[in-house]
Amino acid sequence: MQEEATLTALLTEVKQNQDSSCLELILQKYRPMIITTVKRYHLELHDQDDLLQEASIICYQTACAFDPQNATTTYGSFFKKSLINRYRTLLRKEQALKRRGARAQLSLETFLEENGDMFSDNAKSEGTLIDKLTFINELPLLLSSSEYAVLLAKLECKTVKEIAGKLDLSLSQTYNTLARCREKIGQLAKKLYGI
Repeated sequence: MQEEATLTALLTEVKQNQDSSCLELILQKYRPMIITTVKRYHLELHDQDDLLQEASIICYQTACAFDPQNATTTYGSFFKKSLINRYRTLLRKEQALKRRGARAQLSLETFLEENGDMFSDNAKSEGTLIDKLTFINELPLLLSSSEYAVLLAKLECKTVKEIAGKLDLSLSQTYNTLARCREKIGQLAKKLYGI
């Protein structure tokens, strides 16, 4: 009962006077719960210090929002639930960013399936031929010499391992170069064709 009265007094001080020393005492009391909760979430864009800072913010917000007289739960449960909800929100945002990045990059196969093969001989219109030539002529200007060499090797249907061996690159350098090519070609296609 004494501990509950002390916690209520600390919460009141934080709520009414924004007392940072009382907030620190509340954080110390719930530190084991905070650490356990932090360890449950592995976020790439937030390190442990960021998550602990988020816990401090949530602690302050819940201290200000918690009403001990009308509460149906304890402050500890309320704080823990709020903290978990915040970490889940951060996780959802992080995953949404990953999905958005994945949507922006299309493989050549997917691009051809969705938009047709703009380099095929079936497209005979003069405008399309000019567009193709413009696109092809832009590539050496757009790509670095190493990117252009990797792209030409890939267009010869070589594997990444073969390309790396032929151009004396590591596998990771080759993958990174291909990714840069995809990105630059995608930007060029967007610019020329509005894709």
